[in-house]
Amino acid sequence: MISLRKIRSCVPGLLAVAFLVVFNAEAASTPADSPVSGKPYSLAIDVYAGLVAVDQSIDPAFIRQLMALSEGTGPAPAELDRILHLEHSAAGEFDLVGEGTADGQSRSVRVHVTQKPDGRLFLQFSDLGGPSQSLFSHNQLLLGPGEREFLRFQDTPGSGGKVLTSVVLVTTSKQ
Repeated sequence: MISLRKIRSCVPGLLAVAFLVVFNAEAASTPADSPVSGKPYSLAIDVYAGLVAVDQSIDPAFIRQLMALSEGTGPAPAELDRILHLEHSAAGEFDLVGEGTADGQSRSVRVHVTQKPDGRLFLQFSDLGGPSQSLFSHNQLLLGPGEREFLRFQDTPGSGGKVLTSVVLVTTSKQ
């Protein structure tokens, strides 16, 4: 995984998108170290996937659209459909499991969520992506209210000479 900041500084034109990329969009309203109030909020996990031409997958305009999605300032690119949506109130301990399909390829999520004493959510993924895309190097996240994490998987061959591009957006609502 490579952070967006590292890509900007060391890879001209953002050509490293063939690798798994994590875009971190920190919420300014809730620093990770500060305790949060007991007001309820929710967790949402969305998986987007779709076929794009190989050159489009690394095109700066497409990357900008993905960055806008990761930052919450724009929608997903038109080529990517939301194939999975999981949502749950941020309370106690719970599991979320789901699967979606794009171009005959499965993308799945299996996560155990525990609410920490300070109100933040600790997510432990046992499956994120699916059989050919499992993301074991980034299997834990800690999120508070109003925070976002954006994950992009390595593109996989799809039908019609295109590649299947898949991204995961994990968000929490603000309190």
